[in-house]
Amino acid sequence: MKRVLLVEDNYASALLICDYLLGIGWLVTHAADGDGFLDKVRACEPQIIVLDWLLPATNGLELLQALRQEPELRHIPAVVISAAATRRQREQALAAGANDYLLKPFSFEKLTSVLEQLAL
Repeated sequence: MKRVLLVEDNYASALLICDYLLGIGWLVTHAADGDGFLDKVRACEPQIIVLDWLLPATNGLELLQALRQEPELRHIPAVVISAAATRRQREQALAAGANDYLLKPFSFEKLTSVLEQLAL
């Protein structure tokens, strides 16, 4: 079973994404914020991480940068999701080490495609 860590603070969005991924056979660990992020990554051993850009107290890019600084975790693919449609934010996410950037709202088919390509 493929494992994903979803860091999304919007409860409704997180519930939809979790339900969908569970329905197609993924094991989902959800976090509503970045508290203890690296510990959660170590504990659930995800094959991929989906990070919301805007989170309480921190943001997805800060979490991504922390992930990329950890030698034993930096290999885990990460996708940044955001409602911000600026080219600059997409470039920032990719420069910070994101493997992809999805603009909200995205289709479940697009999410599935990205996750399947990245989570080997």
